[in-house]
Amino acid sequence: MKVTNVIAAVLMTCGVGLLSIQAGAQDAEKAPSLEDMNFMVGEWTLETNYANGATARGTRACTYALRKTRIRCVTESLFSDGSARDLEVFYSYSGNEGKYAEITVYQRPVGNKVADLTLDKTAGKMMSRGYVYGGDGTSGPRVSEEWIINGDTITMAMRLNRGGQPAHVWPVFIEEKMTRKK
Repeated sequence: MKVTNVIAAVLMTCGVGLLSIQAGAQDAEKAPSLEDMNFMVGEWTLETNYANGATARGTRACTYALRKTRIRCVTESLFSDGSARDLEVFYSYSGNEGKYAEITVYQRPVGNKVADLTLDKTAGKMMSRGYVYGGDGTSGPRVSEEWIINGDTITMAMRLNRGGQPAHVWPVFIEEKMTRKK
């Protein structure tokens, strides 16, 4: 009887230890990472509407890059007048800083955007806050983007601030709809 009790106690201890290891592994899997942005990876069609009435149509292709330390999105768009607007975006996640980041390089107008991101996968939202810089490095307006992620459709509203108003009243500059190619 005593040996049976000892074996049962050892097995229970091992079982509790294994459950603790498994729970720890699940907690580690829940830690934020660039893989949380897998929803971006793929090929997309774009419909872009600007506040000035201009429209553009195009494509966006997002893939992992630089040994899976970034997601790179290449966008090619044409305005209704036939002029092109291309851009590239790099998304990253820094475990040391505990945050997502974005760097965008524009061809028209020449410039870039640097922003921090927050991602709420449960609500299907991503927020981007940062600055736009001109091709000569001059600082432009602050920028805020709200992304609504809904399966194979993502919508984005970009707001620009050239003054001192609070972010929730910044005027919408771009509205974009991404649809995953089938």
